[in-house]
Amino acid sequence: MSFIDELASATENLIRRVCDAGKAADAQSILDFDCEFGGTIASLSDRFSNMLIYSKLDQTDIAAQEISSVIKFSQA
Repeated sequence: MSFIDELASATENLIRRVCDAGKAADAQSILDFDCEFGGTIASLSDRFSNMLIYSKLDQTDIAAQEISSVIKFSQA
């Protein structure tokens, strides 16, 4: 496994642990303080549905991450 693959895996594991600790679930509202690459939002989108995510990401960032299962976004 390459360093990049290990980093991606570690990042996803951290995101999942934080979301699990926060008891993230379908149909919740989430305020995202992301570091502008969309990893947390992409992970939430893969795992949950009908979330309202407040984020500082713009529509270009959201489209670039191919985030489709989250129903609504609102820029914070």
